[in-house]
Amino acid sequence: MEEIILELWPQSVNTDLNPDQFTGTAILAPRNEEANQINAYIIEKFPGQGVTYKSFDTISDGELANYPPEFLHTLCPGGMPLHELTLKENCPAGLCNIDPSSVLCNGTRLICKQFFPNLIRCEITCGQNKGSVVLLPRIIMKPSPSSKFPLQLERKQLPIKLSFAMTINKE
Repeated sequence: MEEIILELWPQSVNTDLNPDQFTGTAILAPRNEEANQINAYIIEKFPGQGVTYKSFDTISDGELANYPPEFLHTLCPGGMPLHELTLKENCPAGLCNIDPSSVLCNGTRLICKQFFPNLIRCEITCGQNKGSVVLLPRIIMKPSPSSKFPLQLERKQLPIKLSFAMTINKE
């Protein structure tokens, strides 16, 4: 993994990072599990102080008593962020679908700039809105109905995922 990181982002060993170096490069992983493992490994090595956001998970059909929170936190249906999301200043992130009719849609690449308890400030790094600043609050997300996820999980979390590594899923 160290060799791949140094090949893709040779400047990442320096503390004076240029966030633009992450906008056009990512490791393509075959599944979300692998992408999540790679992202966790790289963010640990990434310079700076980490900020960890933990989600608030519930079951919307009223069967919460049947599922302990520890179990719900292990779930991560496709398209939803992880329960525990660790970010650092200037780390790259990809947006989960918030508003597909605007610039805030799946695939928008961001650089995380500033962290607050329930909100982060990011900069869009690609497309016609490159350089625009967006404020992203925690929102309630549910698995897509097409995923046929067996529980009616609701996760209140920041709508982003780290994007050192990512998958491409087109149906």
